[in-house]
Amino acid sequence: MRIVIDMQGAQTPFSGNRGVGRYTIELVKAMARNPRGHDIILALNGAFSDSIEAIRAEFEGILPQENIKVWQQFFDTTAIIPENKWRTKAGEILREEFLNSLEGDIIFSTNLQEGVLDTACTSVKILPTESLICSTLHDVVPLIYPDKFLSNDTIREWYQEKIDFIRKSDIVLTDSRSSKSEISELLKIPIEKIHVIYLGINQDEFKPKSIENNDKKELLSRMNISDNFVMYVGGTDLNKNLDRLFSAFSELPKTILNSYQFLMVGGGFKLEESSFRKKIKKLGINDKVVFPGQVNDEELVMLYNLCDLFVFPSLHEGFGLPPLEAMACGAAVITSNKSSLPEIIEDEDALFNPYDDNDIAEKIEQTLTDNEFRNRLKIRGIQRARMFSWDDSAERLLKLFEETIKNNKKSHKSSKERDPIKTIINHVTSMSSGLSFDDKDLIALSISISETFCPRKKPKPMLFVDVSAIIKQDDLTGIQRVTRAISSELINNPHHLVDIELVYTSPDDSEFYRANDLINKISKIGSSNFDDEMVVFCPGDILLFLDLHPAVAISHGQKTQFLRNKGVLVYHIVHDILPELRPEFFWSELCYEFHEWLLAVSNSDGAICVSRTVADELAEWLKNNGPRRIRPFKIGWSHNGADIENSMPTRGLPNDASQILSQLSASPSFLMVGTIEPRKGHAQVFAAFENLWAHGIDANLVIVGRQGWNVDEFINRLRHHPELGRRLFWLEGISDEYLEKIYTASTCLIAASEGEGFGLPLIEAAQHKLPIIARDIPVFREVAGNHAFYFSSKEPLDLAGGIKEWLSLYRFKKYPKSDGMTWLTWKESAERLQDIIINDRWYIKWIRDMDNLLPRVNDSGLKTPKDRSL
Repeated sequence: MRIVIDMQGAQTPFSGNRGVGRYTIELVKAMARNPRGHDIILALNGAFSDSIEAIRAEFEGILPQENIKVWQQFFDTTAIIPENKWRTKAGEILREEFLNSLEGDIIFSTNLQEGVLDTACTSVKILPTESLICSTLHDVVPLIYPDKFLSNDTIREWYQEKIDFIRKSDIVLTDSRSSKSEISELLKIPIEKIHVIYLGINQDEFKPKSIENNDKKELLSRMNISDNFVMYVGGTDLNKNLDRLFSAFSELPKTILNSYQFLMVGGGFKLEESSFRKKIKKLGINDKVVFPGQVNDEELVMLYNLCDLFVFPSLHEGFGLPPLEAMACGAAVITSNKSSLPEIIEDEDALFNPYDDNDIAEKIEQTLTDNEFRNRLKIRGIQRARMFSWDDSAERLLKLFEETIKNNKKSHKSSKERDPIKTIINHVTSMSSGLSFDDKDLIALSISISETFCPRKKPKPMLFVDVSAIIKQDDLTGIQRVTRAISSELINNPHHLVDIELVYTSPDDSEFYRANDLINKISKIGSSNFDDEMVVFCPGDILLFLDLHPAVAISHGQKTQFLRNKGVLVYHIVHDILPELRPEFFWSELCYEFHEWLLAVSNSDGAICVSRTVADELAEWLKNNGPRRIRPFKIGWSHNGADIENSMPTRGLPNDASQILSQLSASPSFLMVGTIEPRKGHAQVFAAFENLWAHGIDANLVIVGRQGWNVDEFINRLRHHPELGRRLFWLEGISDEYLEKIYTASTCLIAASEGEGFGLPLIEAAQHKLPIIARDIPVFREVAGNHAFYFSSKEPLDLAGGIKEWLSLYRFKKYPKSDGMTWLTWKESAERLQDIIINDRWYIKWIRDMDNLLPRVNDSGLKTPKDRSL
């Protein structure tokens, strides 16, 4: 059985931070933990983009992320705005068609009463459906207090329509027997169609706890509590009966008023504090009542444990979750004797008449002054609360679904018979008569449809590989050599579980486009397309930023978050983080841009680093600089390949190539490969060779690389040095073909860089059996191991001495040999990269607020404040 669950009850600003939000999250999580063999699919409204990451985090490790589906709604459907009628109807049709496309045997809505003050959409059977519809109606309080809740004509019309949708549902859930009776009586729904599923308690969270004295003092000080306190948690609606509660407080004996404060917890109190202050000032208890506003779950549990009494005077509830939570934490709880509360509390001694101020005051006084009575309430409360668990509620609900499906004769049709676009257009057209809309509305609906329903029919997800930098301009840098090589291998040797596309974008365009020219250059098959058509991302796809193009990643932050919300995984290749670790080697503007790029990277799903060293450095950087996350950031590492022939090598030799190669072969030649930058150590090596030449040592220094930044003085010395062309050679921007010949003609590679992400020349040297002299830095140790001669000093004379020592070892063939170094081909590097991403083989999973580094994804929970009135 497939169960599709509309999660808007956890998404909207109103419900998400109240009991409905907790009900939605906790009940559905329990269903996902123990699905009894059924398939659970969550449906989220993309209009509430800020909620999607939190909900995905809640279900991390419980439900596959691909089971979380998102429909997109790019138009306002807020029902309180009369001009939105057409948009609201269009939104309802869009939602229903999306839910139908998920082929659920059951479509379950945790709360249909959404959308009056926000852009949520709910409806039942506007479109034909083969699914059974289950809807929760938590209470009918607005029908019992219509003057308070339904005096506005627009709201009344909206509410009555939602009630009609409840009537059309195949299964109606509610929270208590009390609500069941009221629903059947007021809505004229057959009693057998209504089913009670009690709410639960998270027993691991809401329980008696020993609280350290320092933690207690800190919390109470923050809440402005100086005495013992009586507590209320919930909303501020009329049915909460707060005026009588304040009146009862004021009637308590002076001895109690002098000893206790009254803590009123809930977001509504902050919004209405001035109104409440006027009332309690008249009652003479202004200095005794505290309004802390919303609190988070951890604070709430502590307050439940610390309070002397919890009071809940509501006139009408569908369930009454706050009293149950307080009981679970060991608080003495007294409540109203109306609606569902006696059913939930099940303790006559704990009840009072909510319409009688004196009765409320007497019950408060009795509980605070009679220790034996108060302790009895605590013990009974803990015992009663243990009978409510979300797991039990979920099991009862799943059994109800099983029984209903068993007794239902419908056979579910395949969505292959559906045409979502045609269905939506036909129904929107038929309902549009008499409603106001314009071209902007039609465009918004069209975009919503195109972003909701994937047009591709391929069974495989796409791995989109961003190569924007080399599309714009291939500067032939080491990073771009990596991009060329990996993209070529990915295109020609894709993992069997994905299809590969190369794509590009630009900082001023949020869309991505197919890189057909590059595909045609590197693909063995080629592309049949000539236009670089815009890419359509579908849930399950992967976007890999292979190239280093900081401006693109920074400018696309909103786009990549939209894709992540949609179900697309977004990863970046990180070649190094040197501008953060060694800013003295880089321009300040570059360091600023790089920092912003790293922040953009850390807001994606993860990064694949080119070495374990960089992976460790990135994890350490995230500890100190990373953003707050509620889902782990995944870090992997994969060494670059090193076979130049398979990196789309450049070709061509200069006219003097033969002469230079002959000169290099005639004497010991030491090779440096890489852009000339301050961190690369060229100046130290150059000075060391000047010392060697001065002492009569005949050796060549060969520098291969373009001029980088902040090296003008060094370049000037290089260009005008008397040894240039004799024993000093600077080869700028040479082809890969020429570089291969230079490696062959050289005697030893010198890797003097003070910081690298990988060190590709070390591998290339090993392939040519070229010995290596390397600075002793972690990444060179990782790449070369014991197959290199290391130096650590930054002084030229010390390096000159090291080179002399190496020459002596070389003469007697006792130098460290690079022959035994292990290295990957580009094909193997690309395979490892795909294996990490597709098979989830990550090195580290990091999250800031959970001790930084996690061995696995934790169920961290939504730590948002909540009002728990249901």
